[in-house]
Amino acid sequence: TKGQTTVPACRLRGHKLTVVQLEFSHDDQHLLSCSRDRQWCLFKRQEGSLNFELLKKFKDAHSRIIWGISWSHDDRLFATGSREKQKGIRVWHGPSAS
Repeated sequence: TKGQTTVPACRLRGHKLTVVQLEFSHDDQHLLSCSRDRQWCLFKRQEGSLNFELLKKFKDAHSRIIWGISWSHDDRLFATGSREKQKGIRVWHGPSAS
């Protein structure tokens, strides 16, 4: 279709169950994912490529499914939102936090 660009597919390894959400950092160098397996994964873009490598994975980040993930405006932090009754939202340090 006119005006659309085809992007090659890449495989992201890290989750055992369905990925619920993906979100790029504001500089497009990092990618976060969250899943039904209660963990989040942080990927880094490989230089000069559209491929991503796994940087960090946090198992059991929540006790229930993680429904959402979002970067802060400066990519120093990100938040995860879960179906938990308490502590349903948690804040984590991003890769550029100093």
